[in-house]
Amino acid sequence: MKLRAGFVSNSSSSSFTAVGFLIDRDQTQALIKKIYSPEVLNEVAEEQFKKPWVELDEDERNEVYYDLKDSTDICIMDNEEEGAPEDKAFIGRKIEEHDDNEEVTEKNQTKISDLVAEFSTFCEVAPDIFKIEDLTIMVGRRMS
Repeated sequence: MKLRAGFVSNSSSSSFTAVGFLIDRDQTQALIKKIYSPEVLNEVAEEQFKKPWVELDEDERNEVYYDLKDSTDICIMDNEEEGAPEDKAFIGRKIEEHDDNEEVTEKNQTKISDLVAEFSTFCEVAPDIFKIEDLTIMVGRRMS
């Protein structure tokens, strides 16, 4: 029988690569209104709370925000546990994610020009916040 002395962890980790923009964390909520159409916000609000977005209180809006965050192609990391730097949020798209203990069998290829074209729409939606020259690749590891 082997005994292990020292640190033992049951946690697992996953690695990710994402492309997008780093912003100040306090801008995240305002961007939700710009990124998602009023129709999408209303649809989720009605589905969850049986009332339109404009009638939701702050807690209910946060619930809608987290539902959208978890259910769309848009990746929003707004805390350190998710991989965002301190006091920053990352808004973009994951282009790769896998558990660190699993073998990667499929390779992902994405052209830079395709990413620039995709993220140009972010710049059109919120030109005061997003600039295409600020497009960032983030590589990190999440502990769970």
